[in-house]
Amino acid sequence: MTITPVDISVKTRFITEMKARVTSAGTPISRYLEKYSLPGYMWDEIAGAALIDPSIITAQKKLYIDIDIDHGASYGKTIFWDSKTQVPPYLRLADIQFDIDTEKFYRLSIDLISRPPRP
Repeated sequence: MTITPVDISVKTRFITEMKARVTSAGTPISRYLEKYSLPGYMWDEIAGAALIDPSIITAQKKLYIDIDIDHGASYGKTIFWDSKTQVPPYLRLADIQFDIDTEKFYRLSIDLISRPPRP
């Protein structure tokens, strides 16, 4: 299991200049982004890009993870423990991404968004 937390996503932003660059490609996805996207963090894009090219992640650590899935006030709250910590048996180790090569990530994102669809 690999987790892309908010902490790494704040190092990336889909900004107006990037939007202008990809929308000029005229691809279906770039037209969609031109119409519907807003500037913001790119957490989903990081997760997807890391599957395509894991080398964009420059630091990660194995930690135990617990996520609150009760539909209450703390829904989604995530707690991490060091891999050496004694934890309940139901917790699992996960790879937590901590740092990213932003330039490489931006290049990959722009390239993928700008490519024409396959026939």
